[in-house]
Amino acid sequence: MAPDHGGIVTGSSGSHGGTSYEERNIFTIFNNKNFTSTKIEKPVDPTTTITGKFVNFNSNSVYASTANALYNFGTSSFTVECRVKTSGYSSDPSLVSNKNWVSGKNRGFVICANTGGKWKVNIGDTQNRVDISGGTINDGKWHHLTLVVDRTEKLVKTYQDGAFVGQAAIGASFGSLTSGLPFAIGQDGTLTYGANVNGNIAEVRVWNKALSEASILSYTCSSVTASHPDYSNLIGYWKGDNGSGNSFTDSSNQQVALTFPSTPSWTTSTATLKCGTATEVVPKMVDIAYSSLQWFGVPINSGWALDGRSWLPTGN
Repeated sequence: MAPDHGGIVTGSSGSHGGTSYEERNIFTIFNNKNFTSTKIEKPVDPTTTITGKFVNFNSNSVYASTANALYNFGTSSFTVECRVKTSGYSSDPSLVSNKNWVSGKNRGFVICANTGGKWKVNIGDTQNRVDISGGTINDGKWHHLTLVVDRTEKLVKTYQDGAFVGQAAIGASFGSLTSGLPFAIGQDGTLTYGANVNGNIAEVRVWNKALSEASILSYTCSSVTASHPDYSNLIGYWKGDNGSGNSFTDSSNQQVALTFPSTPSWTTSTATLKCGTATEVVPKMVDIAYSSLQWFGVPINSGWALDGRSWLPTGN
C-alpha cells in the first residue's frame, strides 16, 4: 500500500499535485504472510561541512563562461553536476547552461533555480522539450544537483544531494542539443538572461558520458580525483573555490578556464551539504512497480528502463 503522492507541509496546510522531490517522496507498506513485521524508519542522511571562499552571484552580470564547443553535446550522452547555496531568488535563473533559456524548446540544456524555492532541469531540440523538477534549495545550505542525459537508455535523469529525483523518456528522434552558444555558470548561453540566483555556485563538473547512480552518489560530498572510475570522461571541472580573481580554474585535463566579464566579489562561506549514500535502506517510489512485477513473477524487460530496485525478501 502506498499513497498516490507525497506533499509539502507548511504549518497546518499542505500541497498535493506537484512534481518536486518532496511531493514524489512517499511511504510504503508491504504485506505478506511470510514477512517479519518490521518498521523501517526514514534514515538520517549524513552531512558534511563545506568551507571556502566562493563567488557571490548577486547580479545577472556576474557569470563565468567559455565559447569552447566541447560543451555542445549534439546527440551524445553527458552529465552535468553543480553545487548551489542560496537563500533566495526570483524567477528561474540559470545555474549552469548552454542554451537560450527564454524558451525550453531552444537547443541545449539548463540546470536552473525554479519557483517555490526549488530547482529544475530542461533540455530542448527546437521541436521537443523535457523538464524535471527537483526539491527545495533556498535554505542557505549547499545542494548537489545532477543532470544526466543518457542517449543509450533514452532517458533524462536528475539527482539532488546524491538521491534520485526523477526521470523522463526521450525518444530516438529527440534531436541535437548543440546550441552554438557559450557554456556558462550563473547565466544562460546568451549571457543576458535577466535573473540571478543570488548565492554561490561551485563544484561544476561536466562529463561526456551518462554517469551511473553509483558514481554520482560516491562523489556527492567529495572532490573528484584521478581515482574516479569515470575520470577519463571528465571534460570540465570548476571547483569555484579559487578565493579571488576573475576566472574559474578547470581541474580537469582539458584546462578550460571560465572567465568572468569583470572581477567578481568572493565570499567566505561555511554551510552543510547532505551526502547521498549508495546503500539505500528504505524503498523509494520508483521501487514499487519494480518490486511488484518481481513478486508477481512478471519478467522485467530491460527496454522498459525501470529505475527501481527489488525489495523481494531473501529466500522468497
